[in-house]
Amino acid sequence: MVDQVQDTSIGASTDKIREGAKELKQAVTDTAKQKYDEYADTAKKKYDEYKDTAKDAVSKYSNQATEYVQENPMTSLAIAFGVGALIGMVMFRRD
Repeated sequence: MVDQVQDTSIGASTDKIREGAKELKQAVTDTAKQKYDEYADTAKKKYDEYKDTAKDAVSKYSNQATEYVQENPMTSLAIAFGVGALIGMVMFRRD
């Protein structure tokens, strides 16, 4: 009889431990999902912010380059020729 009481008591304790473990697992999972969502949202906002900044910078410098080429066509042509010649010398150089 005492053995049955102990077995029942141990079984009840085991069930409580299992239930507690399940609840803890669920709480940890929920917290992890919440933190993931927060970090993902923050990362997306930062990405959009940096993307917009980069687009603005590219647009600005593209416009400046276009204006420079239109105002100084011969200088631009000479620069392009010089850069092309240097790249050609580096790529096809013989030792």
